[in-house]
Amino acid sequence: MTDLIEELKARTVAGVQPQRGLNYNYPLRLFMRPDGMVVALQGDPQNRAYYRDKGFVELSEARPADGGLSERQRYEREYHPQIVVAQRRKAEAINRIRAIGQRNPAVNTDYPFEQWSAEQCEDILRQVSEKTGMPSWSYEPVLVPESKPAEDRLLIGVETADQASLEGLQAKLNSQHGYDPIDQAAKAEGQARQVRQRIPHG
Repeated sequence: MTDLIEELKARTVAGVQPQRGLNYNYPLRLFMRPDGMVVALQGDPQNRAYYRDKGFVELSEARPADGGLSERQRYEREYHPQIVVAQRRKAEAINRIRAIGQRNPAVNTDYPFEQWSAEQCEDILRQVSEKTGMPSWSYEPVLVPESKPAEDRLLIGVETADQASLEGLQAKLNSQHGYDPIDQAAKAEGQARQVRQRIPHG
């Protein structure tokens, strides 16, 4: 892996800055910056000259005479997948460090992560884990229950039309108080009939 990167780094030099020209929708080209990062930049002739004079190295798209891969193909097939894996490892380590920090406010998690490699972030994760006694695996986010719509909140404790049926109301009264309003009404009517029968008619 280091052979291509070292070859490209050896070709990076700083120089003058030519004037930039117009871009006529040229495809993007890959360049390695002097710091070793490969980036996709404008591929028109003026910009390509500008980047080269800034010390950037353009990855060649021409295949060598032996039929091997071009520099761009080697980067995209061999190096870029490894970079993606490293970026995912770094992001995962940072997320776990911050998750532990949320549960331990006394732990400092304000680190310059953007300047560190995946290995450095994973080392900090190990140290934070050991310091807090918390495992370094990922923590699930705290799930906040969805709030009910305002109309549902206003009806808390109120029987709706579907719930307040006569049978449901009667069953509820029976279960809570042993009181059956229909039965009680029938008893009251029977008692009133008996009273009327005892009263002599003139």
